[in-house]
Amino acid sequence: MRDEMISQDGQPVISIENADMFQWDDAADVVVVGYGGAGICAALELVENGASVIAIDRFNGGGATAFSGGVVYAAGTDIQRQNGVEDDPDNMLKYLRLEVGDVVQPETLKRFCDQSAGNLQWLQSHGVVFGTKLYTGKTTYPPEGYFLQYSGNEKVEAYCRDAKPAPRGHRTLGRGFTGNKLYRALRETADRSAIRKKLHTIVQSLVVDGDGRVVGVAALELPAAKHAEHQKYYDKFPPTAPFKESKAETASKAARVMEREHGQLRYIRAKTGVILSTGGFVFNLDMLGQHAPMLSKHYKTMMRLGTLGDDGTAVQLGTALGADTVGMDAMFVGRVQSPPAALLDGILVNQTGDRFANEAVYVGTLGRAIAAQPEGKAWLIMSTKDIRKAMRQVATDGLDAFMRFGAPAMLNLMLGGTKRARDLDVLAEKCGINPNRLRQTVRRYEDMVRNRHDDDFSKLKDHLKSLGNGPYVAMNVSLANRYSFITFHTLGGLALEEATGAVRRADGSTIAGLYAAGRATGSIPSRTYISGLSLADCVFTGRRAAQSCLREAEQDALAPA
Repeated sequence: MRDEMISQDGQPVISIENADMFQWDDAADVVVVGYGGAGICAALELVENGASVIAIDRFNGGGATAFSGGVVYAAGTDIQRQNGVEDDPDNMLKYLRLEVGDVVQPETLKRFCDQSAGNLQWLQSHGVVFGTKLYTGKTTYPPEGYFLQYSGNEKVEAYCRDAKPAPRGHRTLGRGFTGNKLYRALRETADRSAIRKKLHTIVQSLVVDGDGRVVGVAALELPAAKHAEHQKYYDKFPPTAPFKESKAETASKAARVMEREHGQLRYIRAKTGVILSTGGFVFNLDMLGQHAPMLSKHYKTMMRLGTLGDDGTAVQLGTALGADTVGMDAMFVGRVQSPPAALLDGILVNQTGDRFANEAVYVGTLGRAIAAQPEGKAWLIMSTKDIRKAMRQVATDGLDAFMRFGAPAMLNLMLGGTKRARDLDVLAEKCGINPNRLRQTVRRYEDMVRNRHDDDFSKLKDHLKSLGNGPYVAMNVSLANRYSFITFHTLGGLALEEATGAVRRADGSTIAGLYAAGRATGSIPSRTYISGLSLADCVFTGRRAAQSCLREAEQDALAPA
């Protein structure tokens, strides 16, 4: 009878009368669904405070965290003080108010800032090592050997008028993108703990009792003999691999077939609560088409910054119980403009010939601006002198920087539909832009260069440079250009009661026994995104959900029988 309650294709909610009378396959105080950055932080917080934990992951764990830059956003840290940086949570709060607005309650944002240095120390106490050398330039990701950076728009004039600029991006020690180092350190600590892992296990349903409380999950557990084959589908398509999207969809479908054919149904009890931390939904094309049709249309020519596990599981499970969502149409869209730094000296125009953004803003701010243009079309107009300078920079920035940033820029220049012309009229014709409007745009820009101030977008003076009198180059940075290497991932998710991390309904009530953390939620990075904010939020929301479960267990223990 029990095994007839759920099909292999799953149903999002299973109702039982009494959890104590139900036949479970396993049990723990808390079940954590999704063992990436937020999930592992929650599990560690729980187990170190006496709770029993079962951590479940569809694949081998790590999620997007393991592929990230390994940057954590924090203020008032020892690393800042070592570099003579004067910063504190109040200053961080002033800046983040400009970035995230009212996406969370003011007291939540303040708590996030106040706890940021402590959360960084918590990571360090669990084996994560952060580098200390300060990089003061403007770049998407610091050069090798540098680990403290201005990782957002802190130095942009529109922001620094209200908040003193400070480098708050703390990069995990290592070469290249170091999210794998951060996650590996946490995983090594977790593997020495009492956390019990169920990997290659796919949660299909939440189990609720007669009172409507979440008391467990139903999941398909793959046999150990299938783990390696299942993991191969995941490993073949890391988020930063280009030209992968169609093949990744095929792999995702093959993984689902394996899960249905070989998964063994298991019911796992959560005596105190379930924490959903399965990431976003960038690999769920149905959800993507519903909430971000422009990106869904162009997904084959873009790069989804997520893993096959970013399949929207948490949102689907939560909303089946009436959960509200936040920011589901909010997306991070990233266009790397620098390095090479010389590309910041050009101007971005849309198909009508209008300049539409500060070319030196954060990668996510720039990408979002491109995505907002008609049909997602945009051009970077430069002088040939700027191009030669960019090529020299690419040649001298080191191998790792070349592979991650220089090579994509050069590929776009050579294969992405770049246009060249001796004068602006011919260039406009080649790009399909109105020549009169392009001339007007360039004329206004040159006036601002002479006046040493960008009245339109407050571009940094270091990159406010003349385009000269030709020849000119127009680099195609449109969404439909696969060589533009524009990235994206989802930002929104389940709505939370912000003091506890409990999943809430639209009427403000919470779903008993259900919590969420990380990218599965509509938390601090759910409207906009800067480097380090998501990992910092994973620690903040993961530990918050765990602490709420611990308090609930303590209250249950004190309640009269």
